[in-house]
Amino acid sequence: MGKLFFRGCRTAPSADTLLIGVTGGNTVALLNISSGAAAPLPAAAAAALSRPMGVVWSPRDGLAFVADSASGSDKALAADGSASVLLTQLNLPYGLALSAAGDQLYVACAGGSQLLAQPLAPGGGAAGPAVALGGGFWGPQGVAVDSKANVFVADTFNGALKVVEPPAPPPQPS
Repeated sequence: MGKLFFRGCRTAPSADTLLIGVTGGNTVALLNISSGAAAPLPAAAAAALSRPMGVVWSPRDGLAFVADSASGSDKALAADGSASVLLTQLNLPYGLALSAAGDQLYVACAGGSQLLAQPLAPGGGAAGPAVALGGGFWGPQGVAVDSKANVFVADTFNGALKVVEPPAPPPQPS
């Protein structure tokens, strides 16, 4: 793969593998920590990525979610080589994080200065509309979720780390 210029790095299907967004090559790859070898995900070519900035692996669904910055979308890349678009019309999506249960995808949009929460159905599709969380952001570029469901946002140009309440769970059918 030549030189790797990447942004966004998350653990992937195995403990010795990292999922990386390779911005210089407009792809997403698996990097073997032991050998240093990197191989593009088969679905990355199908996704026609343009500046993938954030990546996160969903163990529940076996998918790589990608914040595709230049296209303004979030995409799901499957192991079978297929790719689908989850969210569109985003303004510079940079950071991604998943809830511990894998049922919420959090997206930090630097250009739109917002944090979105997208509920996910099993299999990785949308389970409803995305909702904006928090406020007062200025160019957020990172997001993380801890085991207690706290959502942390790197509010880049405000120079702050903010904690945001996660969205309320959807009502259960009776």
